[in-house]
Formats: sequence, C-alpha cells, structure tokens
Amino acid sequence: MRRGSRARRGFQAGSPGFSLLEVVAALGILTLGIAAALSLFTGATAAHKRAIDRVHATAISEQAFADVESALLAGSTAEELEKDPPFGAIKRNWPGYDVSAIVCNVGGPAGKDQLLMEVHVRWKRHGQEREQVFRQVVLRDHLLE
Repeated sequence: MRRGSRARRGFQAGSPGFSLLEVVAALGILTLGIAAALSLFTGATAAHKRAIDRVHATAISEQAFADVESALLAGSTAEELEKDPPFGAIKRNWPGYDVSAIVCNVGGPAGKDQLLMEVHVRWKRHGQEREQVFRQVVLRDHLLE
C-alpha cells in the first residue's frame, strides 16, 4: 500500500456539492420568482373583483331597464318613473348596490315617443364609491305593439 493512497474524508477542493455562495444565489433567485408570482396573483384577484362588480352592475341595469319598460307598458309616464322608479326588487336582490334612473322624453308625439333611460349603478369597494352608467333608448310605440 502506498503512502497517502487513502483519501481523506471531508471537504476536498473540487469535490461535488454546492458552495454556500451558490446556495445563497439560488435562494435569492427563488425569492424573486415567488415575489413576482405573488404580485401577479394580487393583481389578478383585484381585476377579478372589478370584473365581478361590473357583471353585477350590468345585470342590475338590465333588470332596471326591464322594470322601467314594464312600468311604461302599464301606462306610467317618464315623470312618474323618475320620481318613483320601480326598483324595490333590485334593492332586495342586490344588497350593497344602489340603483337610480333618469327617464326623459327625447321626441315624438305622445304615445309614440322615444324615451332615453339612464341607469346609474353604485357600489362601494374598499371604502371608495364606484359607479357605472348605462343608457338605452326605448320606443314607447314598440312597447305598445
């Protein structure tokens, strides 16, 4: 047996493994990746909540337009609808949302006129008031056919 033929146990220069510097660099890169992924999830969650609020506002406005058209068909006037809009069911079914409407005659003879309906849907998100406005023209003679 030759002298020094036994390998020493322990660290040897050029042995396989990771140095402390390589481990720290890998952890730093991993941390940056995780931080980027978390910021993407945060932004996506906020966008999702905004989209849901807008979908709810659209559904509320569609119901408001239908309620106003039904009231017009029943013989209500634009002035009556603006003073007392038929939104009781909306307020019961959509807590946290407020809806109001402006109904204006925009032309034509009585009974065959055009009405401009503007529906305002309001809600709060993170303490801030949000609003979306929807407009629709209704031909009253179309409702009477």
